[in-house]
Amino acid sequence: MRRFAVASTILLFGVLTSACSTSDYAVLQVASMTVTPCHGDDAKTFEPFRMDADLLRWLEDDNVGHIEMRAGYRAQTLSDTMVLQVLDIDEAERLFAANPGVPMPLDGELFRVSVLLLETCPDATQSMVGASGDVTFTAFDHSVGGRITGSARFDLVDARETGENAVVLAAGATLEFDMKVRRGAIYDDYAR
Repeated sequence: MRRFAVASTILLFGVLTSACSTSDYAVLQVASMTVTPCHGDDAKTFEPFRMDADLLRWLEDDNVGHIEMRAGYRAQTLSDTMVLQVLDIDEAERLFAANPGVPMPLDGELFRVSVLLLETCPDATQSMVGASGDVTFTAFDHSVGGRITGSARFDLVDARETGENAVVLAAGATLEFDMKVRRGAIYDDYAR
C-alpha cells in the first residue's frame, strides 16, 4: 500500500509539473549596461547583461496590447520585467499580414519596449525604453491558443530624457520572445 501511495504521489507531481510548465520564453541581452542608481546611491555596470523570462502574458484592452515578460511567478513589484507594447493591434495585424517577418520600427507610435529592473536594481529610478530599433514578428496570433513570436533590436535609453538628450544605457540590445496566448489566473489581470 505504501509503494502505491509513493508511486501515486510521484505520478501526480509529474502531471502537475508538466501542466504548469510552458515553453514560453523571452531573452534580453546587452553587451554592457550601467544603471544609476542600482543599490542605494551606487551605480552598477553589467558586462554583459542577460535577462531570461519564462512567464509571458498577453494583455489587451481597447485595441492596445502588450506582452509582459518576467521570470517566475513573483509579484510584479519584485520582478525584473520587460514589456513590448502594441499601441494599435489592428494596424499591427494589418502590417504583419501584408509583410510577415519584416522589421517594423520601435517608434513609440505603434510599438514600444520598456525594461524595469525591480529585482536586479531595486533602488533604480530610471525608466528604460527602447529607441532606434525595430521589432520583427514571425507569428502574431493574439487569440487564445495562438502564438506570438519574434525579436527586437534597439538601444535602451533613460526615459527621463527624450530625443537628442536621451542617455543611452545599453546600445545594441536584443530581445527574442515566443509565447502561447493563454487565459487563466496567472495570465489575466482580472477574471473574465
